[in-house]
Amino acid sequence: MPIENRDAKVKSKKSLTEDTLIVEGFSVHGVLRTSLSSVASILSKENSLEIAKEKNSVSVAYVESRDIKGDPYSFIISRIYSDHIDAIYTIPENISPRKRRISVIKFVSNVVILLKGHYTIEEYILLEFMDYSVGRLLKGLDKNYSQMYVAYDRLLKNYEDLKRKIHRLTEERDALSLQNFELKSKNEELQIKLKSYKTLSDDMLKVKLMDWVKDHNGVIDLSEFSKDYNIVEARIKIVLNELLNDGYIKVASTGKEV
Repeated sequence: MPIENRDAKVKSKKSLTEDTLIVEGFSVHGVLRTSLSSVASILSKENSLEIAKEKNSVSVAYVESRDIKGDPYSFIISRIYSDHIDAIYTIPENISPRKRRISVIKFVSNVVILLKGHYTIEEYILLEFMDYSVGRLLKGLDKNYSQMYVAYDRLLKNYEDLKRKIHRLTEERDALSLQNFELKSKNEELQIKLKSYKTLSDDMLKVKLMDWVKDHNGVIDLSEFSKDYNIVEARIKIVLNELLNDGYIKVASTGKEV
């Protein structure tokens, strides 16, 4: 097999969590055309890469992110041997493993491009691997889209149900508002009528005053009468004077109206 998969799990070095950091890898057959020293020299010109020359290989590290201690967290490491390249990489929590593998294949391809004339890989090998990885990615996407469509269809149905419910509640609210307005108008009419019943006419007030005088031995207490009938004292005095002028009552020698 020209490509071998290597999967592993190692403990993350993050100090704030005990989560497991997933590390995967694969191996691609290749051919060294010059020397590992030449490979290390060419790749060392790339500022984004960390290069380490070893006895039988050249390590190429690309650190994408580090943890709070400064240790590599998201990274890709390629070890270039004379007859193959090993790729080891981490998979961040928010990245799909299939999508991550495709980005790593692209990284390895770019490294090989930098080593043109010094190191070669049969193009069909990477193409086959890329095709396989893309196929797995698309298959996963098809499944995800199906799940998303089902979820969308369910949400759409719920939305339509809620929309109908809101429309019905709006109609009920408008009907209640109209009913409330009618009841309020009717209540105002009743209040006006009730107020008219509570407010005595002058003739009725004269009768009440005459009755009061009879019931209280010819003495009238303006303050108490005002409270009982909810009539201001000024109006009571006016009506009393009318009764005096008309001769219905007279002022006794004590000075009180009788």
